[in-house]
Amino acid sequence: MKTEDFNFNLPESAIALRPARPRGSSRLLVVQPYGELADSTVARLAEWLQPGDVMVFNTSRVLPAQLFGTIGAARIGVTLLKQLSPGRWLSFVKNAKRLHVGARVTFDHAFIGTVQARLPDGQIEWVFETGDLLFMEQLEKSGHMPLPPYIANKRPADADDMTDYQTVYAQEQGSVAAPTAGLHFTKAHLEALRQFGIERVDVTLHVGAGTFLPMKTETIEDHVMHAEWGSIDADSAARLTAARRAGRRIIAVGTTALRILETATDAYGITHPFSGDTAIFITPGFTFKAVNGLMTNFHLPRSTLFMLVSALAGTKTMRAAYAHAIANDYKFYSYGDSSLVWLSA
Repeated sequence: MKTEDFNFNLPESAIALRPARPRGSSRLLVVQPYGELADSTVARLAEWLQPGDVMVFNTSRVLPAQLFGTIGAARIGVTLLKQLSPGRWLSFVKNAKRLHVGARVTFDHAFIGTVQARLPDGQIEWVFETGDLLFMEQLEKSGHMPLPPYIANKRPADADDMTDYQTVYAQEQGSVAAPTAGLHFTKAHLEALRQFGIERVDVTLHVGAGTFLPMKTETIEDHVMHAEWGSIDADSAARLTAARRAGRRIIAVGTTALRILETATDAYGITHPFSGDTAIFITPGFTFKAVNGLMTNFHLPRSTLFMLVSALAGTKTMRAAYAHAIANDYKFYSYGDSSLVWLSA
């Protein structure tokens, strides 16, 4: 398949630079199993669910993984990607050509990093000095929320983003981008869903900055998917398998939750405990084993995530859904509106 087959025109005005306020007031486009579309809101999500449904949430917490520092007179921006060991990280770097192995960079609040290696793919490996503070404590002081490029190129991160770009149920630190489908939920909304009869299952997938990388290959088959670390514990795996065997619907909240579920579920519908990296690439023709539906924001043209929703509901259906969303002023991307996409019948 050609990457261009998943392109579409998106007006600049459709890109949300701030989330809807109050949290949870976003719109919701429901893409039904036979392709019918319905306009709704996240607050009315329960109208599209039924008691006994299972919603799966990614509880990964976003790190303030954007660092700004100086080397000589130059200002550089560093986005941490993956921890290799305590205080040792891989990163993307803006102005990386100014760095050499052994270079010391002072970041905000006197946080010091030394370049350990330059990798062939352009990533930079760092070793950080934390002084009397543990690394994560220092990062909380020195780091900034790693807003996606389509927001960061328009405005800097600020204090509002520290809460706006974090789900209310975030737990384990490790993501360098938010699992944005979950940004719509408030604690009150989660409790209302529980009382309605929705079972909640938590999983973890630490979202990498590679989620924002554009596809550069002409064909899907030539694209190399970035790997992300995730886990599903034994209790969650057993509950998901039991729900599936009972004929109950499973809805992933976000593409990250869906990807870890499909990684850990076998051809017989059994979800296994899992801990490790996944580079699963879901494109049209994929056989879904774990989910019946997906709650997700609207994605970039030519992106692996638009391919994923096209695999779930059909490319023709999702093209129509996105055209409807654009025509009806839905907001796109991380701070945008939401969709509830059901597996095609």
